[in-house]
Amino acid sequence: DKHGDMHPATADALLLSAFGYSKQGKVADAFRCNLQALDILLPSRGRDSCAVLFLNTGSTLRKLGRYEEAREYVGEALEITRRLGGDKYNPTLWSLNSMGSILRHQGEFDQAMEYTSRAFENRREVLGEEHQQTLQSKNAMGRLLCDMGRHDEAMVHLVDALESQRRILGPLHSDTMATMHDLGWLHHRMGRHAESVVVLSRALDGQRQSLWDGHPERAQSALSLSR
Repeated sequence: DKHGDMHPATADALLLSAFGYSKQGKVADAFRCNLQALDILLPSRGRDSCAVLFLNTGSTLRKLGRYEEAREYVGEALEITRRLGGDKYNPTLWSLNSMGSILRHQGEFDQAMEYTSRAFENRREVLGEEHQQTLQSKNAMGRLLCDMGRHDEAMVHLVDALESQRRILGPLHSDTMATMHDLGWLHHRMGRHAESVVVLSRALDGQRQSLWDGHPERAQSALSLSR
């Protein structure tokens, strides 16, 4: 490498690789690249300039199931972005949504609702009702409400998100397929097994067309369908 392992250009290459790995569902590789880029940039640029890198590193840790570590990185990002831009600053909204997801996975539902609902409401206000990120937050609300046993409320959020995503993003978009999976899982949780099989099968069929074999979201749909 003509720049050297600690040159900012090396960090840029690592970030590009991390983005590509993330899109492919290769989360461990994305985490490795994000962490290496953070190690390069943090000493020279300082914490405030690395907020998004803290968030991206935490988000990949969350996808790997390393929730305590993820919480530290996302918490760092959230502290920085709130201080720099407030609760309606777009990097803050990403951080709020990610923290809500971490807390949901840890079973801390009341705290998760605080973060997830704040991200959702602020995205609706700042970005609009049908922006892709708002619909992602609506999906996150549905998942959380499902885990809390508030199934009827979860159904409203997931059905509304799915209808909008199909119309705006298309039926095979990864966000659309993720929401379809979550709706199928909600039917399962409600004891509606026939409906669950139909919806999960549609999600898996769509993911087989748009995602490579072995992609985590595709694997999750197959696992949910087998239960």
